[in-house]
Parts: sequence; structure tokens; C-alpha cells
Amino acid sequence: MLTHSHDSSSNELKRAQAHADVQQIPNLEARTIIGAMHARGLSRIVCEGGPTLLTQMAAADLIDEYDITLAPILAGNGHGIIDGALPQITRLHLIQAIPDEGFVFAKYVR
Repeated sequence: MLTHSHDSSSNELKRAQAHADVQQIPNLEARTIIGAMHARGLSRIVCEGGPTLLTQMAAADLIDEYDITLAPILAGNGHGIIDGALPQITRLHLIQAIPDEGFVFAKYVR
């Protein structure tokens, strides 16, 4: 678990530390997050976040695998999965698609 050093109260931090390996880093930029994980010897990293994190990871060319669940629901909320323009187009290849009760779980790789 990563936290921004200014975002966690001491009680929340203690609670998290009881259940996870918590590392506080100075900022949550994509390259800083991945650098912190690599410094710990971790090379297989799964990130889950919103459009801001996804955009940062894509813009920094840090995505090797992209998993997405498609839901059979039309509910526009004005938010996309990418938050702004990217500097380049990256082509991914579908390697797995699993349908289940109208949902599709898809795995893409570079």
C-alpha cells in the first residue's frame, strides 16, 4: 500500500500497517510509484486507480498489461477512463476475454 505522506492520519496509518506493508512516498506521480516499487525489488506491479493514475501511467509508457471489465450498463457520468490527451498512441493486443452474466473481463498486453 502506498500513501502520500500528508494524506494519512496517524490512526489510519497504524491501522493500515497492521494489515499491509505501507510505504510513504513524497508524491504519487507514476514514475515515483514505480520507482519506489522497483527499489523494493518488486517487478510485477498491479495498479488500480482512476483516470488520473491511468493517464499518468500511459503517458509515462509504464503499462505492459491492461485489464478492464466491461459492464452491460449505460450510465454516463461525464468521466472517461483517460483524463486528457496522451503523447502517443499505444497499441495493445487482446489475449483473453471472459464473458459472465453480461459482463466481459478483458486482458490486453503490449
